Amino acid sequence: MIKLKNLDRCLVFLAATVFGAGKIKFAPGTFGSLIAIPASMLLIFLVQLDKSYLIISLNYYENQLVKIFMAHIVTIIILFFIGIIVSNRYISLYKPKNDHGEIVIDELAGQLLTFTL
Repeated sequence: MIKLKNLDRCLVFLAATVFGAGKIKFAPGTFGSLIAIPASMLLIFLVQLDKSYLIISLNYYENQLVKIFMAHIVTIIILFFIGIIVSNRYISLYKPKNDHGEIVIDELAGQLLTFTL
């Protein structure tokens, strides 16, 4: 059985490093940014399914591009707030000295914003 403390550390690690992409020694920010490509494709796919897999209902909008845009904006806002919480928790758990390169959740949110615009 997984202890709750270990589960917390694992989830914080996975979120802050974007599934371990931040642990890559060579250019962790670049690899964290590359995760945004399949994430954006997944969002587009989910919107085109036109099901209720997304957190918000996008049926209000008729245009498919507007639905994709709104899905990206909501995802970016959620990632922004999750990134703040997870980054602070990661720093308190692993105690890096300065701006630690392993935390790449901000690169994911930034690249999704770039793809959206």
